[in-house]
Amino acid sequence: MVANLVNMIVTLNHFEKNSNKIGPKGPGGGIGRKGFKGKSDTCGAICGASGQDTCEEYERDENGKCQVMGNEINDNGQPILDDRVSPGKCVFPFVHKYQKRYSGDGCVKDAAPDMFPDMTNYMENGWCATRLNPDKTPKRVAYCGESGKEIAMANYSRDQAQKHDEFIKNNTGITDVKLISGNRSNIECPSGFTKVDKDLNEGSGGAYVYMCRKDGLSSKGVKSIRIAKGNEQCPDLFSNTSNYKEIKKLKTDLNKDTDVDGVEPARLFMCLGYSDSKFLTDIKVTNELEGAGEGFDLLNVNLNEATDGSDLYLYTSNTRMEVNPLNTAFYYPKDKKLYFLGGPDGKYYYIFQPKDGKVTSAELTNNKFGKLPNGLDAAFVWNYDEKTYFFKGKYVYRYNYKTSSIEDGYPKTIAREFKGVPNNIDAVFSWDKDGNTYFFKDKFLFKYDTKKKRVANGYPRLIKARFPGAPEKVDAVYYNANDNETYFIRANDYFILDTSEKVKSGYPKKLNLKYPGLGLLPTVNTFFTSLGVDSKMYFFGNDKYFKYQGGELSEGIMMNDKDESEFQGLPTKFDCAMNTEENSVIVIFKGNDVYNFSLSTKDMISGYPKKIEDEYPEIPNNLDACALFEENMYFFKNNLVYKIESALDNSNKVVEGYPKKIQEEFPQMPSNIDAFTKYADKYYVIKGIQFYIVKSDKTIDIKSASIQDRMNPNKYPQYLDTKFEKLNTAADRANIINNVAAAAATTAAS
Repeated sequence: MVANLVNMIVTLNHFEKNSNKIGPKGPGGGIGRKGFKGKSDTCGAICGASGQDTCEEYERDENGKCQVMGNEINDNGQPILDDRVSPGKCVFPFVHKYQKRYSGDGCVKDAAPDMFPDMTNYMENGWCATRLNPDKTPKRVAYCGESGKEIAMANYSRDQAQKHDEFIKNNTGITDVKLISGNRSNIECPSGFTKVDKDLNEGSGGAYVYMCRKDGLSSKGVKSIRIAKGNEQCPDLFSNTSNYKEIKKLKTDLNKDTDVDGVEPARLFMCLGYSDSKFLTDIKVTNELEGAGEGFDLLNVNLNEATDGSDLYLYTSNTRMEVNPLNTAFYYPKDKKLYFLGGPDGKYYYIFQPKDGKVTSAELTNNKFGKLPNGLDAAFVWNYDEKTYFFKGKYVYRYNYKTSSIEDGYPKTIAREFKGVPNNIDAVFSWDKDGNTYFFKDKFLFKYDTKKKRVANGYPRLIKARFPGAPEKVDAVYYNANDNETYFIRANDYFILDTSEKVKSGYPKKLNLKYPGLGLLPTVNTFFTSLGVDSKMYFFGNDKYFKYQGGELSEGIMMNDKDESEFQGLPTKFDCAMNTEENSVIVIFKGNDVYNFSLSTKDMISGYPKKIEDEYPEIPNNLDACALFEENMYFFKNNLVYKIESALDNSNKVVEGYPKKIQEEFPQMPSNIDAFTKYADKYYVIKGIQFYIVKSDKTIDIKSASIQDRMNPNKYPQYLDTKFEKLNTAADRANIINNVAAAAATTAAS
């Protein structure tokens, strides 16, 4: 026992003395099995743009690092209240699908996060991680794009701009009418009125009687005209007097001083109905019963009835007119020319040539000034650095004329570049007269202090307080060095300042008369495609659609309006739409993508969008039109048609022998159509502002050159607004057709 105890003590002492000694290296072990693939952010060659920290200057934080802010608002503008969504600064890098995502890669748009697989409506702006797990995979995410506040402000500005555009559209027209009479034909209208150069008492032997019209933008104008005979009372001639703010009878007899064989003809008086919108836009007086053209309504009274004069008829039109859309204008000193920016989709510019006295044809803004957004808010050349700046929303872009492009580092936020100036401005100009720069928004004016780089003390002020007589809201302001005048533009009106810095007397005057070529044009072919669903017909325009049902056309509904839109979640613009007539599903084609959408649930079918080549092999991208016709699917592009026999199987393969020329399959159908759809049990083909009806045997009853055919409502083509009232597609057909042809030629040249 004692021996064992001694042994233990000796052994422990030996261990204590040698426990920290390192012996010789032993032989190497064998190679183990390969481990499982992990989720480490050390992913080598499969990583994204490793180490990138590239972004615009205005996107950097206080430490100079690129930053992106995430929020809870999806691409449709809807707040997503989900615990997995956490607004805040995007955390880069983070790991997604075993790849490291850096700020230079931008937000993720191609797949939802693993921890939020049912995330939707992110593919336009993407998503990012705002909190990370230890392995750097997302723990919380947020939607990229504008913040909720910014979206609300952008929506407000968009709504205000839309209201502004609607006000201009509906409140531009004939604001008043007067009658003048005398013994000579050269009698003049009062100041501000234009003479309708046709004697209303023509050939009757009586006094000369002329109509004077006043055109402009106003909150009150002439909506309707009636003719009262003898003792008829004006209010009795208007069907619904509650639609009018005022009904007035003009005192001048249209048959003034007329005497036929000693018998005085019936006295005729003009009655005016005034309203607060949708004024008359044109008046014509003609000797022909059908001489005014499409878009005009006849007042069913012969103004020279029972006189010796020729038959005389009065026509009116309320086809809405608008300035060939003008977004802004500025004087460019480098070529000493005036530039107007706008046109269809807001992507064109026009130059006024003083020598020719007219405006050039449209050219693409991006071809001249580099990559800029469409629908610019304002533009000017700053007298501080003689550089050209363009404004859109909250951003400003600076142009480099040497490279004909936007300078590196731009766009920047307006708040960063011009301290104190608001977003979504209406106009801006540097004034040679006092050397200052003025920004305009709504009815306010912001004077910018160039030395202190901020808005000057005492501003903003009311526009009318600084420039008496100027409009309360402007579309453009510029100083034209060619005539040394300062111009304020509002719709189709322009104002010029005098030497005392107030508007000259005699203004406003008409912009289209000052700059021929910008002229007033009716809204033409504003719908890029159409879709029929049972008794409803939908016309899709830029960002909005119109629904025709029961003989009534709805007001424009924004595609992404979460309360009103029936198509929320679809692209705001697409190539064509097809009603499958099964389970309320429609198919939308845009570029190389196809979307299946349920009208009953107003939601996208799960799994969509898909690529056209995956869903419909052999069908081209960027289609013109598509339709389900007699149980077969047809796809149209240029002068070709593709056919899929949908009843055979679900392969969606093109039938052998197709594509064919359109006329081989559908005789009399034109090429390059805009839409083909079924509405109220009839098949409609739409091209431009006209439509055709296709019969079940694929033929169309085409008009001949005979007068009978031209007047036959069952011969085609017919104009859209003769079938779908209030589409307001045209007023003067000959001019419209010429304008459309010219626009097509310009687009082709571009």
